[in-house]
Amino acid sequence: KGGSEPEEGAFYVWTFSELEQLLTAEELIELQQQFTVTANGNFESKNVLQRRRSGELSATVETALRKLFVARYGATPESLETFPPARNNQEAKSRHWPGRIPAVTDTKMIVAWNSLMISGLARAYAVFREPVYLELATTAADFIVNHQFVDGRFHRLNYENQPTVLAQSEDYAFFIKALLDLQTCSPEQNKWLERAIALQEEFDEYLWSVELGGYYNTSSDASQDLIVRERSYVDNATPSANGVAIANLVRLALFTDNLHYLDLAEQGLNAFRSVMNSTPQACPSLFTALDWYRNSTLIRTTTEQLHSLMSQYLPSVVFAIASKLPDNSVGLVCQGLKC
Repeated sequence: KGGSEPEEGAFYVWTFSELEQLLTAEELIELQQQFTVTANGNFESKNVLQRRRSGELSATVETALRKLFVARYGATPESLETFPPARNNQEAKSRHWPGRIPAVTDTKMIVAWNSLMISGLARAYAVFREPVYLELATTAADFIVNHQFVDGRFHRLNYENQPTVLAQSEDYAFFIKALLDLQTCSPEQNKWLERAIALQEEFDEYLWSVELGGYYNTSSDASQDLIVRERSYVDNATPSANGVAIANLVRLALFTDNLHYLDLAEQGLNAFRSVMNSTPQACPSLFTALDWYRNSTLIRTTTEQLHSLMSQYLPSVVFAIASKLPDNSVGLVCQGLKC
């Protein structure tokens, strides 16, 4: 209390002078042998403890780590089952913490970010067949489906069980992709595909640019105060919403045989054609969408064959269950009107 507020991340790092104060000379020497600890630090002049090699640690190093644990958490490992994080900024600053002031936990749920995680988990399940990956992905997707729609409209955030802020283009694009990725994991049922089709309809109604092609960042009924409605095409910390959205349209065309999706995908690619020509390094997601548009492939196969095929790297492929295949065949590979 009354002290200066620590900078972000201070909870996790150690200055060399702190280590010198907390540890004996022998403990510090052995710690440096086992961890990436130096006088100059390995991250912004401070030290993040990283093991140099695997294997058992010496008793001296274990003692040193125990001292650091107490300095950070204010209790011994035996007496502390779980460490309660700070629930908000005020609690972090005002509560008397026995060790260091912990980082505040940000408890809001963002649809776009969770959707990227769902896609990653779905892909991991397809490759490794670990049921827990699919369980986590479906639980997260079900939460979004059950909690992020208010009066029939999709919402971006959830804070303390309250959905808020109308969804933006990345929320639509990434969640539709997540639903299609889940559909790929369980093609026997159309639950996820039906959700994706319904959400794509809302996406097209409120964010599609009829005049220019592509999707605006914000919906038509949430943009009254904006001077300009932007259309995101650059990949930053997250992929471009339009790149992911256009690839989704091609996938939906393969899943449904509805060529309207393919028409929209073509319009979207044409809308960003000049950007793709002039600064291709800025928009790799649009080139992924172009790859889907040019090389999209539908593989019709049996449920038995599907699992072995799903684990392969087939970047522009959609799977469908075929009730009957030609004798001695693995599946039908279809591009355009040819199989």
